[in-house]
This record gives sequence, structure tokens and C-alpha cells, in this order.
Amino acid sequence: MFNFKKNEIMKSKKTKDNEVFIYEEANGRQYVIIGGEKAYVDLLVAETFLANPAPEVYTEVEHIDGDISNNAADNLRWIKKQ
Repeated sequence: MFNFKKNEIMKSKKTKDNEVFIYEEANGRQYVIIGGEKAYVDLLVAETFLANPAPEVYTEVEHIDGDISNNAADNLRWIKKQ
């Protein structure tokens, strides 16, 4: 599904109890809306599954393979803000 108003692709993934929409920006970065706020999927995955040795230093997430739509935990690592 494409949202022409926001110029982005919307993907939906149905779960057993409800429906979650995963939005995709023009550059391919995916996000969800939680409580009316945009939350990037890569950050949610990293915050949940990757230890951050120094959160005040490592504030961004890098996709190791360069594919920003690949949000698998083993494809992400914390980096310093560039």
C-alpha cells in the first residue's frame, strides 16, 4: 500500500489479535507509530536485543550489510553519531 499524502510505502503485518502497520520512508527506513509517535524499527530492535556498552557515546544504529530495511538484530550495531 502506498501513502501518497506522506509519499511513502506502507506495509502491514497482521498478527493474531490486531494489525500493525509498518511504514517505510522513501529511503527504505522502516518505522511504526506507537502512542502517536514515530518509532524506528531498527532502534527498537537494537534497544531490545543489543547491549549498548556506552549509551551516551553510541547513539545511532548501523546496518552492517548496508540494507536499512534489514532490521535483524545480527545485522545491527551501535555506533557514534556521525
